[in-house]
Amino acid sequence: MKRPKNMSPRITLRILATTDIHGQIIGWDYARDKPLLGHALSHLAADIAALRAKDPELLLFDNGDFLQGTPLCDLASARLARDAQARHPVITAMNALGYDAVTLGNHEFNFGPDVLAAALAQGDFPVVSSNVRGLGPDVLPWLLIERVVDGARVKIGVLGLAPPRMSDWGDDLRAAGIEVGPMVCEGEMAAAALRARGADLVVALCHAGPHKVAGQETAAQVAEAGFADLVIAGHTHVVWPAARGRGNMVCAGDSGSHLAIADLTLAPRTGGGWQLVKAVTEARPCGKTADPAMTALVTHDHAATRDELSRVIGETPVRLDTHFALCGTSSALTLVAEAMLDAAAPFALAEGLPLLAAVAPFRTGRGGAADFVDLGPGPVRLRDLDGFCPFPDRLKLLRINGAGLSGWLNHAASQFNQIRTGQTNAPLIAPDFAPYNFDAVAGLCYRFDLRRAGGSCRITKLMHAGRSVAETDQFLMVTTSYKAGGGGGYPAGMTQIVDVDLPTLAKAVTSRLANGRAPQQDLFNWGFAAIEGATATFESAPRAQPQRSDCQPLGLTPEGLMRFALDLGATLARAC
Repeated sequence: MKRPKNMSPRITLRILATTDIHGQIIGWDYARDKPLLGHALSHLAADIAALRAKDPELLLFDNGDFLQGTPLCDLASARLARDAQARHPVITAMNALGYDAVTLGNHEFNFGPDVLAAALAQGDFPVVSSNVRGLGPDVLPWLLIERVVDGARVKIGVLGLAPPRMSDWGDDLRAAGIEVGPMVCEGEMAAAALRARGADLVVALCHAGPHKVAGQETAAQVAEAGFADLVIAGHTHVVWPAARGRGNMVCAGDSGSHLAIADLTLAPRTGGGWQLVKAVTEARPCGKTADPAMTALVTHDHAATRDELSRVIGETPVRLDTHFALCGTSSALTLVAEAMLDAAAPFALAEGLPLLAAVAPFRTGRGGAADFVDLGPGPVRLRDLDGFCPFPDRLKLLRINGAGLSGWLNHAASQFNQIRTGQTNAPLIAPDFAPYNFDAVAGLCYRFDLRRAGGSCRITKLMHAGRSVAETDQFLMVTTSYKAGGGGGYPAGMTQIVDVDLPTLAKAVTSRLANGRAPQQDLFNWGFAAIEGATATFESAPRAQPQRSDCQPLGLTPEGLMRFALDLGATLARAC
């Protein structure tokens, strides 16, 4: 970017970044087989090309989670697992954009280290990861880039940081000797190495959210530590900042929804080199025009993915939906729980302990009125599987006692706001707790007492097989590798993983769907303790039909969701 004549000897370097692309190259909702508006790397490609035409000296980075997230990625990774030379369409698209550097997110590791290595080998861009060890020589701990900006030579140091807890979310990393260190500590060391080699600026590609979270390192702590001039955040799919303004942190949403832009004003440093004097950042929504060249690059892969996803994998004799998964009933979750129990049953029988299943919904309206599972009766196609299990998580069997179960459920209770006696039309769902982290446990009876504040014990009447659960009672519980490793904030320290070989959740659900039988009626038995005179509101699909008298529709919201009122003073619950 050029400075006007007669100005002070300052220069401005522009940096662009994408994050959490999740394989969304051309803007397609593969689960519903229709275009996805407002999200696509191909749309960002057109925006990037326009900005480069005005400023060819700018830098382009990606902040991780590009290899997983759509069936396009899943099928490409399956091909790579069979043939390391198979072309990966996401890498092909990223090569076309000409990234100056990328870092790795937690989802890059979902398909195993070998698939990751094969995919990265196809990239024409450097990969930097400062706090992940054991990835081999092709992944750099840091990178120094030189740019000539308005006639001045500037050295930009780049480091990459991944979430430290991701090593707990699966066994593949530990088995492959991959270790993840703390972000701030490792980032400070990488920044010091870059400064020692003459870096004028340090950019941290930090695959973590811009907000503080208790007990976790995030991009907020990295920014506060001060070793980076610019922190590019991600992972949590939020947009930061809300409007263009001064600041040293930026986060570009997900799936190509936004482009991170940072304009860094530099002034000469005493003794030589350059120093940052002002940073202006924004997260700009993607444009409406797709880059036709990028679309053409993946046309064959896109068509092949759609064909494969139309394959019938099972049959359901009843309707499967997640319309009321956050208030006690869901045929779709029941089917998933049955699949998990079927997979773990032989091992539980050998242990001689009661078997439970912890299940979370993935589609509950957070993404809009169409963001629900709503299938059947009739055939179930491969594309429908995304609503039940969008991630390639493996099933894990945990040994857990009554105290651990209480802690597990109490964390799940974070999904709900506190509601007091006599309070009417209080919002039921806490907006800062993701529904995919809300576990319902099949095989137990329990109630949430929402009069109690979060952080206190909100679980009442915890029972199994007609009797109260004691703290020392022993159970087996099947869950996903993500939750078993502490993902979503669950108390992994109160459980023990049983060393058995279980399939992925997707494979278990596919096997269950192939059986074609209707889900059980009484697998889940949870609800809310009665609160005198209180009602709570929540949103569901516009066509949702509650089969309970304590839940009544109030009308559509401006977003097209149906708002319901739940009478907490007359909640219906089966006996335990």
